[in-house]
Amino acid sequence: AGKTIAAARIAHHLLSTDAVERIVIVCPSEHLKRQWHDALASVGIQIDYKWKNASGTVAADYHGIAITYQQIASNADIHRMHCRRRTLVVFDEVHHAGDEQAWGNAIQEAFEQATHRLLLSGTPFRGEGAIPYVIYADDGDGVLRSVADFSYGYGAALRDDVCRPVLFPSYQGTMEWESNFNRFKATFEDALPENEARRRLRTALDAVTTEGPSFFG
Repeated sequence: AGKTIAAARIAHHLLSTDAVERIVIVCPSEHLKRQWHDALASVGIQIDYKWKNASGTVAADYHGIAITYQQIASNADIHRMHCRRRTLVVFDEVHHAGDEQAWGNAIQEAFEQATHRLLLSGTPFRGEGAIPYVIYADDGDGVLRSVADFSYGYGAALRDDVCRPVLFPSYQGTMEWESNFNRFKATFEDALPENEARRRLRTALDAVTTEGPSFFG
């Protein structure tokens, strides 16, 4: 979705303009911490992804840390204390904070005083619990829906070369296959029983033959 690139650009800007002193990346899992470390390192931001709650202060040669929601839930107070310094917090896949009440409560407590908060999700989410720092509005049908402070859509991402275009190949032509000792020949415009329509699709997707798709079975 391009959200990592966008977050890296924002973090770089806030650090270079001295708007913040430190970066905190919050992830739902351990392996994502390393991915964020690698992504931010490519723009010159050094993140300690091995930092633990018991580690205390962060080494001076790091711009910040990458932690999990579970780490915050284990000790929200220490993260709240560190926010005495100007902090940008990036919540990756923030919808998880709505699924786990303990996670939601913890990030509310830990980062209430953060200078900037960036909430990211590449997943259309719908949960029972409200996500901290998300604005909700009733659009008239009685259902609360999240309202983004800023929307960056697919068209803008293509324009800025942030993500690759999504392509849907169109399969044309005539497919031939055998089923129950009968030979079929049809295009996608031809009406077929459901079971033969499935075989037609499998034929079109079969990449074994070189002269054209075929399926026998």
